Amino acid sequence: MIRTEPNASPALPLQPVPFERVVFTDPIWAPRQKRNREVTLPHHLETTRGLVRDFESLADPASARKPYEPSRDLHLWSDMFVHNVTEALAATLALTPDRGLQTELDRRIAVTAAAQESDGYLHAFHQIHAKRHWD
Repeated sequence: MIRTEPNASPALPLQPVPFERVVFTDPIWAPRQKRNREVTLPHHLETTRGLVRDFESLADPASARKPYEPSRDLHLWSDMFVHNVTEALAATLALTPDRGLQTELDRRIAVTAAAQESDGYLHAFHQIHAKRHWD
């Protein structure tokens, strides 16, 4: 059902296996993994687009729409969605390379890095609303 190490000895103790070396070929998990790649991930990429625009406005305030309107989804915890989708994008690419998804991942990483303040701080809600970090 799950292929990991083709030459692993059953006498050896269990060893961790990097997730990108696990291949699902069964009728349950293989279709689920395919659906995640083809349906779920594109949906999440689309639904976080507004939050990524918030990062873009922080990265380059001069190019932001005037007057800038933050995403309707911008809440204290919104950055988590961007980071989780970026992580899912990276995991998907580790299993199935895709040029378009790679371009989107590279773009999101660059925007996230550019949105950080000089001390590395990144919290879109506080930065967009000009709140101090601890408020």
